[in-house]
Amino acid sequence: MLKLALRNLLDKKIRFALTDSLRSTFGDLAQDIAGETDLTVRAAQEIGLAAFRAGRHLQLRLARHQH
Repeated sequence: MLKLALRNLLDKKIRFALTDSLRSTFGDLAQDIAGETDLTVRAAQEIGLAAFRAGRHLQLRLARHQH
């Protein structure tokens, strides 16, 4: 039982170290790619009709509560 507990503890520690290392590596990579960029342009995201209707419904409800 003690052997199993120690193995689980070691596995968690290794997983944490790998996760932390990967997170750091990707963070550094993103920083290297962006460099000293002051502006980043991304594609516009289309909003579907359902999202538009939900937003419109919320606006109408807020307008009713304000009066």
